[in-house]
Amino acid sequence: MNVSQTYKKPDWERIAHLFKLGIAASLVALIGGDMLLGWGTMDESLAGMEQYFSRYLSVSDTRIFWAAFFHAKFENIHPFADGNGRVGRLLMNYFLVLHDHPTITIHEEDRNDYMSALEAWDVSQELGLLKTFLREQTVKTWGSGGR
Repeated sequence: MNVSQTYKKPDWERIAHLFKLGIAASLVALIGGDMLLGWGTMDESLAGMEQYFSRYLSVSDTRIFWAAFFHAKFENIHPFADGNGRVGRLLMNYFLVLHDHPTITIHEEDRNDYMSALEAWDVSQELGLLKTFLREQTVKTWGSGGR
């Protein structure tokens, strides 16, 4: 099998659109999206979204492995003086979107577990904790009871 058969040309228009949506969502979250968008109220137009994302919630998936690996490596390299976590999470979600996986929100109340999972990579290159954590956050983000 040659490279041209396995390589899928990126759809740059779609990527640019998704990137703009991600930046807009980040800004909304930064200015207090919960109050602005009214999280916690049931929006009937979103009924059925759980069903769409459910296929991602139960699959043991190589996308989570690679997202965890690249994220752990980026955070370990720590290339910037400030903002490494935000940039790393943005890049991780960018990777996931490119590979048809929903974005993952790292919830503030789970920060200690997140840091422990990253530390496991730093200390012993153990990726299992981060993969499990990201799967759990996917369910928390898109599963029942999530946003």
